[in-house]
Amino acid sequence: MLIILGIFVFNQFNAGAGSSEVNLTTFQQLVADGRVAEVTIERSNGDIEGTLTGPTQVTIDGEARTIERFTTTAIITDSLLQELQEQVPDVTVRNPAQWVGFLISVLPIVVLIAFFWFVFMRAQGGPNQVMQFGQSKAKTYGRENKVKTDFDDVAGHKEAKQELLEVVDFLKNPQKYLRIGAEIPKGMLLVGPPGTGKTLLARAVAGEAGVPFLTVSASEFMEMFVGVGASRVRNLFEEARKASPAIIFIDELDSIGRRRGAGIGGGHDEREQTLNQILSEMDGFEKD
Repeated sequence: MLIILGIFVFNQFNAGAGSSEVNLTTFQQLVADGRVAEVTIERSNGDIEGTLTGPTQVTIDGEARTIERFTTTAIITDSLLQELQEQVPDVTVRNPAQWVGFLISVLPIVVLIAFFWFVFMRAQGGPNQVMQFGQSKAKTYGRENKVKTDFDDVAGHKEAKQELLEVVDFLKNPQKYLRIGAEIPKGMLLVGPPGTGKTLLARAVAGEAGVPFLTVSASEFMEMFVGVGASRVRNLFEEARKASPAIIFIDELDSIGRRRGAGIGGGHDEREQTLNQILSEMDGFEKD
């Protein structure tokens, strides 16, 4: 379609090459004098191209010129066509195909839509991502790709490992603690500078407990579309419930963590919505 349009535009721009533009009065006088050998009429826009019987002197913009080909524009009426057919030996009337006009009118819209669709797809990573905005991007380690890290792989952190061993025992023997009325922890916050082994400790807990381990970076919740972060949080916890008992590890939580109500956009701030959803899911995690 682009090739056809290009040819059409090229022909339009080059149709009058080597011709002189005359006014309608001069054209009518040339026809009346029998000086016009042939004309081609574009009925859609009123453009007229013609060839004279020989070099002819005419006045154009107050100057005398000798021309052999000319162009002009007129309102194409039946009476004008009849007059030309009576006085000009060769008259050609072009009626452009309907699809050409339709193509010219629709093509810019199609190109614009295609451009935005291409940009949209590139931004989202492909057509399959269009319907998966709210899907969690968490990586899951389960029975097939079990986490092989354990506490022996973690150097130091004796106190932290001791605390986390309780979590492992909770996951392995939950009924033992429920019988004595103990409340199973719903989460733990690992705090420390970068590179101190927080992620490794979380993987060690999953490896020791032998349960599915879902890991995701908090920044992956965020997207340019409002509500996507909260949707991904819901999807993440839903996956964890299906694989229960399981561990969810959210890395770099500080990228969205903040005091609630501090967002510039108020309750519609995307980070605040995502954080609220995380807190809501943890509060309702019950026995999963």
